Amino acid sequence: MTPRFSLIMATGLLLAVVVACSNPLSRFTNQYKCQIAGKPEPHTVKEYIRRAWDHSYETSPPSIECSLGACSEAVRLEPKNAWAYDCRADVLRRMNKPAEALKDFAMAIQLEPNEPIHYVNRSILYKENGDIPRALDDLNTAFRIAPDDHRLSYAYADRGEIFKKQGKLDEAIHDYTTAIRLQPDFAWHYANRGDVYFEKGEYQQAVNDYTEAIRVDPKGATFYTDRANAYEKLGQNLLAIADDARAKAVADGH
Repeated sequence: MTPRFSLIMATGLLLAVVVACSNPLSRFTNQYKCQIAGKPEPHTVKEYIRRAWDHSYETSPPSIECSLGACSEAVRLEPKNAWAYDCRADVLRRMNKPAEALKDFAMAIQLEPNEPIHYVNRSILYKENGDIPRALDDLNTAFRIAPDDHRLSYAYADRGEIFKKQGKLDEAIHDYTTAIRLQPDFAWHYANRGDVYFEKGEYQQAVNDYTEAIRVDPKGATFYTDRANAYEKLGQNLLAIADDARAKAVADGH
């Protein structure tokens, strides 16, 4: 089986104060020193958070330092805006500065304790640093606050991945099923649940989920390969051969 898409969430960019200590005037000066050709200069907190996303994911080459500057400027403009801290915390996480990122996540949560996404985003940092108990605590808090929030589909999938690695396969299936209910048009939720059924030896259920993944995303070569593996376990070798051929064709762009 192939490694799976991991939530990484989808939802917010985030960062923490790095310049304030070295520069006592930083709270009076613009922290963003970059530009993007063809785009107007940002002015509001929302625009700076969007600019941080642009630098991280939509410019070539990406610039994590420019993302940090944009989020830091959002914090400077509105020091009580939780999403500005969430933005900077995420960037600091990706810069491998966990201590600074945790400070900003804590501030975001202090300012908006009932916003589930802040807990979800901090759980990613805990998970990346191997602190699975705290990651689960944050995910559980998010689900308690907003169990049916469609934005949390990836978070349920993330907890499902943790449960799968812990061998808690029924719990993993439950979380992937919730993820599917919240976002039924995302193929990887079906494929991830199919992986768990495959691991349990419930190969027909796995086939069903891989088939749903293919229905949602017929260009996903991995889904055909995984369904071929499940067909092979069921002794349906002709179907397995057909899926292997289809996987190769899709991978080749046909």
